Amino acid sequence: MLWLFEFIARACFWSDQRRVVSLISVGLGLVALGLIAIGRPDPPRQVPLRDATINDISSRDINQYVRVTGVLAPNKTRQVQFRLGSITLSGSRYIPLIAPGIFDPLYVLDQAIPEGALTGSPITLVGKINIGLNAQHPTLYLEIGSPPNEYLLSQLARSGIVVLVILAASFIIRWLVRRLDYAIPVFTASKSLPPQAEVFWFGDLGHAFDGTIARFAPVHISAKATEAQLTLFGVGINVLSITIRRLGFANLFNAATAVGALPAARIEFEDERGLRRKGTLVFTSSATREVVLDVLRYVGQ
Repeated sequence: MLWLFEFIARACFWSDQRRVVSLISVGLGLVALGLIAIGRPDPPRQVPLRDATINDISSRDINQYVRVTGVLAPNKTRQVQFRLGSITLSGSRYIPLIAPGIFDPLYVLDQAIPEGALTGSPITLVGKINIGLNAQHPTLYLEIGSPPNEYLLSQLARSGIVVLVILAASFIIRWLVRRLDYAIPVFTASKSLPPQAEVFWFGDLGHAFDGTIARFAPVHISAKATEAQLTLFGVGINVLSITIRRLGFANLFNAATAVGALPAARIEFEDERGLRRKGTLVFTSSATREVVLDVLRYVGQ
């Protein structure tokens, strides 16, 4: 499990240093919400498609899909119009579908009509029965279109939910690991360790360095009665230092690192501006940890 904790900490540290990761996360979140909006998270069901004749269709078929055969009569098209003062606006068009021996046609919305359907030959249409909005519209009309693919819609919605869950989990993990200064606690420390320094810093370097965050940065500690200086090397800038005027508390634990589980202390301290700050020190041994903390407790007393 140690390598897993170290991998998670490294991944969180890497992603938090790159703004593009946040932008990608926001984009994925919007895509997931879109998938949920157009999909249907309910279990997929078969949408019924009924074979019907023109005179069979009634109000019981509203919002249902039917397959019906007849002849389109474009010369009897019904046009919806709106008047705005002296201006007449044209709205939807409805073409009647007729059949021999049937007096009441079924009107078809003039959208997605197949090519060649207006030649006067019998044609079979599949669509959804809708109710007219007002007196200008037919009481019932057919909107051409196939039944929706419920399985696909369900899979889209579920995919969106999975993406949102993953994004939420990654946000929570990154937030927790950031709160831990990218040093994840483990139960036991390793016995033999090969690092090149004795103390390492995990955490924020402070306002003076624009909030730069270091992880596993080697530290040299120098102390006097009034303050201690933690000088860091190998964090992308030649030399950085952190000033500790007074140690507040130190929470001891073992941290997962690339070289094993090391003794660590999560500290709160007062910096050179008198502000309370937090960070994590990781040590090569428990003895080193005790010595360093004793020195820091002495500072400012």
